[in-house]
Amino acid sequence: LTVNGAVSSNSTLTTTGAISDGDGNLRDVPQARSLSDSANLATTDLGNFVLNTSVNNTFTVPTGIFATGQIISIVNKAGSATVSAAVGPTGFILAGAASATSTAILADHGVCSVLFIGQNSAFITGNVS
Repeated sequence: LTVNGAVSSNSTLTTTGAISDGDGNLRDVPQARSLSDSANLATTDLGNFVLNTSVNNTFTVPTGIFATGQIISIVNKAGSATVSAAVGPTGFILAGAASATSTAILADHGVCSVLFIGQNSAFITGNVS
């Protein structure tokens, strides 16, 4: 079956094959980038993971470019790394924490996900403190 254009359904779509989009199979989490230096997270990282390969890197979440419901994961293959919100002291809410923060420390060989709940606010969960 080949379809050109939009498809809508008011029912369940069942397939025995793969369902994919521009990033590939929707059940996979593709790697967006492999980074050995500190960097800003980018819209090209959305729905994917960024692989950190060096110790003490900082990954900055810039202001105003991410929207509610978007998500990025960071996989830390080296020593601890920092995830920093450029939006100030209340940019991140650590899952389970009592107050907001502007930085989170990603553990050595840890994984975290940043789920945006607005342009300048996100929950961060995983191996972070």
